[in-house]
Amino acid sequence: MKKKVVCFQVKRLFVPLFLALMAGLLINRYSFEKYAVFMGIGGMTVLIIYYGFTLLKTINTIAPRKALFDNNTSIGFFIMIIVLFLMIGHRLYDQQIEKDPMRAFLGLQPIIMEGHVERVWERDFATDYEFFSRRLILNGQEFHFREKQNLRIYGIDHGYNRGDQIKISNPMILNLNEIHAAEARTPQKQMISSYDLYLKSRGFHNRLQARPGDVELIEKEVVYHDSFLARNRWRALNFLDQSLQEPQNQLMKSVLFGNQNFLEEELRKTFSQTGTAHIIAVSGLHVGILVLIFTMLFKTMGLGKKHYLWFILGILFFYGALVGFPISMVRAGMMYGLYILAFYQQRPYDGLHAIAVVGVVSLLINPLTLFTVSFQLSFAATASIILLYPKL
Repeated sequence: MKKKVVCFQVKRLFVPLFLALMAGLLINRYSFEKYAVFMGIGGMTVLIIYYGFTLLKTINTIAPRKALFDNNTSIGFFIMIIVLFLMIGHRLYDQQIEKDPMRAFLGLQPIIMEGHVERVWERDFATDYEFFSRRLILNGQEFHFREKQNLRIYGIDHGYNRGDQIKISNPMILNLNEIHAAEARTPQKQMISSYDLYLKSRGFHNRLQARPGDVELIEKEVVYHDSFLARNRWRALNFLDQSLQEPQNQLMKSVLFGNQNFLEEELRKTFSQTGTAHIIAVSGLHVGILVLIFTMLFKTMGLGKKHYLWFILGILFFYGALVGFPISMVRAGMMYGLYILAFYQQRPYDGLHAIAVVGVVSLLINPLTLFTVSFQLSFAATASIILLYPKL
């Protein structure tokens, strides 16, 4: 004799997991230690109640009296998963903040660092560079490693550009974790600044500060061929420079690679004042254009949909690697990948669930991207379109 029971079923499981992961990161970022437990329990309760009223459903089924997982067990298991992801988010924040590959060299002198410039940001009082260090010399002893640094040289117009190999003598190495590590466990906790948190999310763990006289140019615009991607990136840039005249080549490089530093200062200000600077940032728009172009191309060649979807995904991955995998493109590319999986599995594609899956994966890989404007705008805009567009 079988008994009718009510079974608990979770719809869009990754949505509450994504919310719980974000809650854990936010609690660690914006709460004091003595309030962390209280805020964690409160946030978890709100998540569960909200999800229970909106995204859970019950169905009537015929099941044995002694089922392996009854309704209460399923609810308890669901709550345990939510708590687990809340704790994971809380812990991941500390791990990323405390990460520092150059910790062993802090405070040691004399130090000479050699490497090349990748990007340039002009400021009112100084110039910031994305600096890839390749060699460090400490008391005559050489250490070879590749580490991305945020280099600030006081003053402007130093003449250093992308690809320039430079040598820095006795730079001041500032650990971005010092404020957080010293005061994170006191009632007067001062959080790491938003700019330093942004640098952390970009993979910078230290900030180098140097005076113009301490920086020496070794070689101008060195082309590094140490990786397949680097070679192809430089080839693409050189091709655009040879094929187009200024400022068209600058604009095309900025649009394709999402780097405003290729533009002249006056043109950058024009984009900013007209509210069109987002065109330069690599985003889901680029993914959509690429998908559309290659879909039409493969259809013209007579290929079926089952044959060309994976080719397009591979093209998106290669392009993402060339431009450095910006979060907006990662979000769009991964959602397209989930669409492909749903197509091959012959299952309906759920955009809201897909963006939650992408959010969980993105935060597990780099939790600090949650605090960047690009992550917030990309996910908020996409979720708004998915939720609001059908009702308009």
